Amino acid sequence: MLSEKRNFIDMFQIRLLEVLCNQASITIANAKLYAKIEKLATTDGLTGLYNHRRFQEMLSEEFKRLNRYPSPVSLILVDIDYFKKVNDACGHPVGDLVLKGVSEIIREEIRDIDVPARYGGEEFAVILPGADTESSKIIAERLRKAVMDKTFPLDGKSLKVTISLGIATAPVDAKYKEELIEKTDQALYHAKHSGRNQSVSWGDMQ
Repeated sequence: MLSEKRNFIDMFQIRLLEVLCNQASITIANAKLYAKIEKLATTDGLTGLYNHRRFQEMLSEEFKRLNRYPSPVSLILVDIDYFKKVNDACGHPVGDLVLKGVSEIIREEIRDIDVPARYGGEEFAVILPGADTESSKIIAERLRKAVMDKTFPLDGKSLKVTISLGIATAPVDAKYKEELIEKTDQALYHAKHSGRNQSVSWGDMQ
């Protein structure tokens, strides 16, 4: 009788462990699925950078921080020069290759705390927490030179592109998120329409 009870307890424990293991595996699977869905919702499928919606959210978070702590935040907008010509002359697969290559350079050249995103089309954005205009200009120039030095393979030939960059800093240039984006965009417009392949800050235009 004692032996039978012991066997019953052993079987009960084994069954309990099986149930617990199944529940744990379901929980892990659900967590992985949630992480995958969250990543799909916040990242750009082609470049792997944050998408525009997540960029807007994170810039809003930076302005909330800015209201509490007197530390600047800068924004860089990046545009690939003559990208439409690349697509028209070489095709969209090559255009995608260029977009991926530029996004990789952005990831490599910025600081660990900076936030890169695909802003839309051939435009990228980088949020730089704690960076003033001068340090942001240094990062922007590092990006510009790295892209300029990059060679993209093209059917036995090579393709090179350049970028234009606009920079603005809060709170010195802008008090609100929308104002910072607008002034950074104006600086980028100035860079594109005064020769391209250059970085221009809002302060440079004053």
